[in-house]
Amino acid sequence: MACGKSESSLTQSEINAYLSVIQEKPATSAEISTKMKLPLFKVRSNLRELIELGYLRVKEDQYAIIRLE
Repeated sequence: MACGKSESSLTQSEINAYLSVIQEKPATSAEISTKMKLPLFKVRSNLRELIELGYLRVKEDQYAIIRLE
């Protein structure tokens, strides 16, 4: 039985907001949280989801875009 998510809980506008913040340069979750004025736990959860969806990669705590819509 598969246990992975088949659909995102993020809306397209939320995805675009995250990609917009990270597009300028890779950023840490704390930097993204500050820029988006969202709680860090929420940002980390959404970043994990964006990685699972193939939008981002994380290297040395820096999130970077690997796919744009």
